[in-house]
Amino acid sequence: MRISSLQLSIVLMASICGCDGLGTSVSTQRSSCPDSPAQDLFADTVCVCEDLKDIGNLVIGRAIADDEPVLAVNGHSDFINNADIRGSFVAYGGLSAAANVITQGDFSSAGEVNVLGNLESRGDMDVGGNLKGIGHLEVDGTLRVGGENQFIGFSEVNEVGPYGTTPAPPCGCDPGSFFDIKGAIAGARANNDNAAKGLPTTFANIGFSEFRLTSGSYYFSDADNIGFTRIIVDGIVALYVDGDVDNIGAEVVRLTTGSTLDLYVGGAVRNIGHIVLGDKYAPSSFRLYIGGEEKCTLSVGNAIFNGAIYAPQANLHYIGNTKIRGAVFAKKLTGIGNLTVGYAAPQAPPDSCPEPDPDQEPEPQPDPGEPDPPIVL
Repeated sequence: MRISSLQLSIVLMASICGCDGLGTSVSTQRSSCPDSPAQDLFADTVCVCEDLKDIGNLVIGRAIADDEPVLAVNGHSDFINNADIRGSFVAYGGLSAAANVITQGDFSSAGEVNVLGNLESRGDMDVGGNLKGIGHLEVDGTLRVGGENQFIGFSEVNEVGPYGTTPAPPCGCDPGSFFDIKGAIAGARANNDNAAKGLPTTFANIGFSEFRLTSGSYYFSDADNIGFTRIIVDGIVALYVDGDVDNIGAEVVRLTTGSTLDLYVGGAVRNIGHIVLGDKYAPSSFRLYIGGEEKCTLSVGNAIFNGAIYAPQANLHYIGNTKIRGAVFAKKLTGIGNLTVGYAAPQAPPDSCPEPDPDQEPEPQPDPGEPDPPIVL
């Protein structure tokens, strides 16, 4: 089943009075907080099971100062222009670059490394194959090469040591180890909070264009008629959607302060647009899980995505200027333009969800002119 026109736009809601945007009553009874696999799935900033190909400027930093950024690629990494990794970089299957590649942490590869430009590591550098290139080689720690060091140019190496045992690939990409997104959706189909909250399991029968989800787990199928439905998330929410989704976040996505959303899509997600959460400084609040295998386009043009994307069997593409505050786990990652990723480790859900306070004062709307918080470099 394909959702022909789906926009999941989650707007900042001032009231937690227990009614939807059109005045339809919705139960405010809170269930226990749904579980989230996010903490186990997003241990690194970017994890790629196969190849990473980037043409443009790639920057890996931190959205939150305490989180250590890591770029990990099981396959081959190809860069044209510049790559600036403000943490560690594992190019397990090898690295080819006509670019300046700079890592603030350790750099390692089990394959061959060939760089035309500057190759710099503020930590150690371990290369299992040959080290080739023309330009500037700088290693502040220890350089270890399993093959031959054939780098031509100016070298600044603090220390040279023997290459050790080749480690295992950095990302857990055995299909048997993937989180079962479709299985989770099937479980939600049989066990959800829709009835308790007065909601059907099909968008076609909802009957209004805006509704609010308080803490709980929700399942929806047959969403062909969702159109421009807006979903307001107020609490700890897990939302399970069967089928394909053409578009997520075409306008804006926001959550009430302190809310989180785990969004599970059983099929393909063909486009992820401009997504801004209610609190720009809490990008770990939104997690998207894609169960399909089709290509997913992260953005076309200028886009900001606040959240984490788990797409272990999908190819993730980005075009233009793209900024991600969160994390990425994908089969392949390919892009043209500027990609900046700031790591924000997902937080565990609370043990219990508080009861809504009908007397709570409305929360202020965010200022749309407020500048986005920078990626910490």
